[in-house]
Amino acid sequence: MPIRPPQFTPPAPGATVDQSFEITLDAIPSGDCVSSVQGQATILISRRILKQLRDTTSGKWKTEQERLAFIRGSRADALLQSVTKSTDNFGCAKVRKHVSDESLYLISELLQSGQLAVIDNEKNRRVRHIIVNFKGFRVGLLSGIGHISYLFTRESVPFLQLSWWVS
Repeated sequence: MPIRPPQFTPPAPGATVDQSFEITLDAIPSGDCVSSVQGQATILISRRILKQLRDTTSGKWKTEQERLAFIRGSRADALLQSVTKSTDNFGCAKVRKHVSDESLYLISELLQSGQLAVIDNEKNRRVRHIIVNFKGFRVGLLSGIGHISYLFTRESVPFLQLSWWVS
């Protein structure tokens, strides 16, 4: 099962932009899953997806698509390596509190495709939709920065924020 494409067309990096999209999320995974707490959110991911991403890649690539699959597989493997023996209230194996930034970028891809579930920890309930916000500031020819933020609503504090681009 490959990662589905994002549910929107993301803006191009390297420009001044402030654009948000609503994402519809999958249901809580049935069966074997892992959970990662990010801010006030618990993110639930099917272990099957992570294993398939890890197992369908090789260390050699010839195309850009194969290279990206290798990166995703490495990120999935890192996330699987961070799984602990404890489980959460949803029966998912918890990952260590501080997962690698690489693993967070895989979680970001899965969030954009809607291929996981998110729990609002303050309300202790599943969230059916989240907002992803792309914010970039270009201040000169070779100067700027962009971030991707994930929020429960347009007004809420991000539960996950990652660097998008830097120049």
